[in-house]
Amino acid sequence: MGEAATGLGSCQVRSETERPCLRPAAVEIGGIPFCKRCARDQEAYFAIGELTQALTSDRACQVQSFHRGDQLFETLHRMRRDKADRIVADKTERAASVGSLG
Repeated sequence: MGEAATGLGSCQVRSETERPCLRPAAVEIGGIPFCKRCARDQEAYFAIGELTQALTSDRACQVQSFHRGDQLFETLHRMRRDKADRIVADKTERAASVGSLG
């Protein structure tokens, strides 16, 4: 699948550096063309970032709950944790489907 087949041109990873990715783009993420390999890397990067962000929010909520002893904070903490788990599961599924492309 070359540039003509996808119409996306070449992968834009490191395009402004001395070592650009020279593979043809296969997908577009956020308006930026990526080859299959770089798209998998980007999906993994997003998943790790969201997991890290969810863990940070989780810890902050635990501290608030501990200090206030409020049922509301415990409920919000549980809701955020459940949402974070769903986000990670969705990203993992998406990364796996991108992985099956290559």
